[in-house]
Amino acid sequence: LTLFLAAFTLTVAGCDDGSQPSASSQPTDATLSWKLDAMPEGAVEVAQAKQSVKEGDQVAVIGRIGGRMEPITASSGLFVIMDPALPACSDNPGDGCTTPWDYCCESQKTIATNAATVQLRDAEGNPIVLAEGELKPLDRVAVVGTVAPRPNDDTLIVHATGVHVVTP
Repeated sequence: LTLFLAAFTLTVAGCDDGSQPSASSQPTDATLSWKLDAMPEGAVEVAQAKQSVKEGDQVAVIGRIGGRMEPITASSGLFVIMDPALPACSDNPGDGCTTPWDYCCESQKTIATNAATVQLRDAEGNPIVLAEGELKPLDRVAVVGTVAPRPNDDTLIVHATGVHVVTP
């Protein structure tokens, strides 16, 4: 019985130590700090970046928000961009797709080859919360930031500190 109570106490105590996540691990609301007024110099499209960049590189990458049904996770500042040379479903004549930003007209391999994941971060490296509608599916954007670890050639993650929304 004593052994059971000791194990139970350790289990219960281990479930919740009462600590809260540190402020540095919480997303921040830095609404204007990440918006760039102009196109960054030297920006390259997603496919070109994937061929040449490595972890730690400072990059400027151009793409269109999309590649999956919900390409933006506002609560953590995450979004996916696609190489602008790859047409969204709505760019194909006669395509009546109701969610053209998911690129469902393309194979999963083509999507993976042409996609990059972006996470907006503040100066301390904390995720930035996006307000609703700040970025939208199919927006053409240029992001600046640092390349995260690349476990393979199909994976490109940019820890972005700035985004320029390209107006048509």
